[in-house]
Amino acid sequence: MHRSLEPAKNFADTIKFSRDRDISFARRSKEHAANLKGHFYTSELLISKDVTPDLYQALSKVMKRLSVPEDVVTAFVYASPEINASCFLGLDDECVLRFSSGLIDILNISEFEFVVGHEMGHFLCDHPPMENNLSNRSLEDFIQQRAQEISADRIGLVGCDNLNVAVKALIKTVSGLRNEYLRFDISSFISQLQKASNHVSQSIESSHPSILVRCRALLWFSLSHSYIDKKEYVKQELSKLDSRIESDLDRYVNSTAKRIIDKAKETLSIWTAAYEIVQKEKFSKTDQSEFSERFGSDTLKSLLNFLNSLDKSEVDRAVFEQVQQARNELEILIPRGFEEEVANIAWKLKK
Repeated sequence: MHRSLEPAKNFADTIKFSRDRDISFARRSKEHAANLKGHFYTSELLISKDVTPDLYQALSKVMKRLSVPEDVVTAFVYASPEINASCFLGLDDECVLRFSSGLIDILNISEFEFVVGHEMGHFLCDHPPMENNLSNRSLEDFIQQRAQEISADRIGLVGCDNLNVAVKALIKTVSGLRNEYLRFDISSFISQLQKASNHVSQSIESSHPSILVRCRALLWFSLSHSYIDKKEYVKQELSKLDSRIESDLDRYVNSTAKRIIDKAKETLSIWTAAYEIVQKEKFSKTDQSEFSERFGSDTLKSLLNFLNSLDKSEVDRAVFEQVQQARNELEILIPRGFEEEVANIAWKLKK
C-alpha cells in the first residue's frame, strides 16, 4: 500500500457499511493498468488546474477532506450523454477516476464533490471491479455491490461535507434533471419509499440499491453522533445504524435474493445429511427422528419416498448425484462464499 494512503484507508474502514464484506480480487497486471491509463490520456480530457480549474479545485477539496494525497488520484472527463462515473485501480495504488460529460453537465461543483468522494470511496474500501456482463454475476455479487454503494455514499458525504448536496446529487443522477426542473425537498423525496412498499420490489439483479434507500441511509448516517462530531466513529452506534439500513435493503431488494440462497443452502444440507445416512446403510428410527426435527416431517417423507423408489444398488450413487447438483446450484449463487458455506453446513450437521 502507498504509505501516505494509510490514514485515508483506515478512516474509510471505520465508517464502512458492516455488510460490505472484504473480498480478495485479482489485480490488473501493470501492463494492463498502464495501457488503460494511456488510453484515457489519449482519448479523454484530463482534469487539470489549467484546463478545468473548477473541477480540479473540487477534486483537490475532496482529497483534502479524505486525507488522500494529490499524487494518488488522476481524473478524466469523457464525452457521453450517459450519467456515469467510475473508478479504476492504476499502478502502485493509484486511483483513476472517470466522469461522463453528461454527468458533469447536470451537477454543480458541490454536487460533483459528492460524486468524486463516492468514487474515491470505492477505491479506499478496496472494492473489486465487478464483471460488466450481468450474466456473469452471481446473486452474491449483486448483494455485495449494493452494500458497497452504501459505504461509498458515506465517504462521498464526508467528501462534500453537506447532506443536502449529497442527496441532491443522487436525485440528479437518478433523474437526469438539472436545477431548473427541481425543487429540493428531502422529506418529500424519501416519502416515495412508503409508496414503493406497495408495489413490486427492486430487481435482485440491480447493482445499486434504490436511490431512496441510499438517501435514507445517508440521512440516518448524517444524524449519527459519529458523523456530527467527526472525531470518533463509534462502532456500536454504526452497528445499530447498519442494522436499520440492512432492514431497508432486505425489504426492497435483498430479501428475495437471500431467500433463494437460503433455500439452496437448505437443499444442500438435506442431501448432505441424506448421503451421510445412506453411508451407514441403515436409516434407523433415531436417524429419522433427528432428520425430521432438523428438516421437517414433510422432507423426511419425501426422502423416504425417494429412497424407496430406488434399487438398493442405486441408492448411494443417486444420493451422491443430488449432493453434487445441490453443490453446483449453491456455488452459482455464492461463488465467493461457497467453500466457507459448505464447511459451515458440514459443521452444523456434525454438531
